[in-house]
Amino acid sequence: MDGVGLGEVDLSGSWEQRDGEFVPFQVYKTIFDYDEWGLDDRASRAGFLTESERETRLGGSWRTTGEHDSIELTGRLGSLRHGASLAAEQVEGRAVWKLWGAQGRHQLQKARADDSLDPLAIRRANRRHDVSLTLGPIVPRGHYRLWRWQDGQITGARAAGYQLEEYGGGLGSKPGGSLAWHVEFSRGLADSLVAGNWRLERDSRTTRAGLTSGRFAGMRLIGEGTLREVKQPGGEDETTRLGRFNLAGRWARTATDWSLGYRVENSRAEVLDRQLVFVGEGQGDYNEDGAFVGEGQGDYTLALARTDSLVATTGVVADLNWRQGFRFLGDKKWYGAWTAMTLAAIESRSTTDDVGGLLALDPAVIFDKNTAVLGDLNFSEELIFLQHLRTIDLRARFAYRETIDRQFADHPEDRTNRIWQLTGNLNLTRRSSLKLRWQREDDRRYTTESSLSARNSLVLQARRYELGWNYTPNTSVRLGIQGEYLTRSDAVTTVAQQEVAIKPSGRARLRKTWTLQGDVRFADVTSAEPAGIVRPRLFPQSGRNVESSFRLAWEPSGFLSVSASWFARKRSERRWQHDVRLETTARF
Repeated sequence: MDGVGLGEVDLSGSWEQRDGEFVPFQVYKTIFDYDEWGLDDRASRAGFLTESERETRLGGSWRTTGEHDSIELTGRLGSLRHGASLAAEQVEGRAVWKLWGAQGRHQLQKARADDSLDPLAIRRANRRHDVSLTLGPIVPRGHYRLWRWQDGQITGARAAGYQLEEYGGGLGSKPGGSLAWHVEFSRGLADSLVAGNWRLERDSRTTRAGLTSGRFAGMRLIGEGTLREVKQPGGEDETTRLGRFNLAGRWARTATDWSLGYRVENSRAEVLDRQLVFVGEGQGDYNEDGAFVGEGQGDYTLALARTDSLVATTGVVADLNWRQGFRFLGDKKWYGAWTAMTLAAIESRSTTDDVGGLLALDPAVIFDKNTAVLGDLNFSEELIFLQHLRTIDLRARFAYRETIDRQFADHPEDRTNRIWQLTGNLNLTRRSSLKLRWQREDDRRYTTESSLSARNSLVLQARRYELGWNYTPNTSVRLGIQGEYLTRSDAVTTVAQQEVAIKPSGRARLRKTWTLQGDVRFADVTSAEPAGIVRPRLFPQSGRNVESSFRLAWEPSGFLSVSASWFARKRSERRWQHDVRLETTARF
């Protein structure tokens, strides 16, 4: 060991005691802090975290570092006394070394916990060994891991312990090269301890391979593949195949940035039953599509329940991101700075036997109603015009989405959505600007309706026109007013609406640490609803509607912020609804 020397020695120790009356201002410990003692299950009991506790730790390390070689040895002893009768001890040793082109990491950890009043006799072990050797451009690796936990006080048919043993090896490229690759194999054995005997529960074999290329012709390629086979005595065998590749390029001469991705998965998945239920405006956490929008921010609640079904499916995801500049129009000309953003993605999960057609992204297979679990096609095109003109921001966007959804046991859906949008922002002066927006949306949703769910079919056509003006008298104050005109109609219920709204808003920064902002939206909705027809829930109520929000925030530093918010709204003849929130955020 050239130049290693005698090394350095570090010693440390700690002692900490807490009585049962201590209530910390912040979270002191969680159940995860007791995992290393083997007490994570006991710590999940109510009241455990508030009991008295005394913890003692002693540790030491020796390290020596040379020009090419190094060794570090670490040891630790721990003692824990919790509550009236729980006692636990822990011993751990670690070694990290690098010698003659080889390197390794080793960990040995044991813990025991006993309780005489509430019977407990836990024995926990954790072993880990990772070794690698650099042989020119090739680096062979090997690893062994063992996790074991058992409680000698558990008797009968209940499992008294578990054990997971994993070992494997692989080959990889030397770090720092332009081309990175690896091939690995591992085997895992999971056992449970029942009636004093270890019983094999799962035998898994996993093979992984990956490749990351260097730059070539302005492109880079990343590819990964995984094959996992799981055998369960007395149960069904499971096979999972995962594959992913991404090819990205940047071509400066043509002002082109692009990325092409492709992923495939073959596995067995549980079938879930989903119920999306309308619970009242602002009373739920989800929107009408089942997407989480925040606590108290939606009108729906979502419930999922497992079924007894396991279905073998194949999933494919492909996506393309393309950013194209129009340099051929003249990169320096005022009319030549255009940019086109193209996003395309398709996702499919299917039970089809025509796997080849699915992998080839055949639309007839992806959207086959008899075999598709999910087929989702997304496409959007956005054009940004006249980027050299700082006083004008002009954009056009088109988005298309087609979905066939059979993921859940109830409510199969077919959805098609199209959006056309044109926005423009014109700086009239240094302090004022004008904003215009036009949007057209066509949304078609066909679903099997049920009395237990809020899902229903609709054929929606919506038009939106906006005109806004913003004024900034100084850097601390911003004022604005916006006018809106909307039309919407549903061909299923034949409900048609017109909405006219005005929305003043303002924002002010006071004394650098305080911020006050608010807006009020006044809307008048005229609705034509045939007798006996239930208006779609995403349509607003007919009449005059008011929505307002105000927020006062204080940021004394970059690490702490406090805010008070008030939201209020009134729907036609209904009473006012208020939501008051006080929030604080601390960053560490």
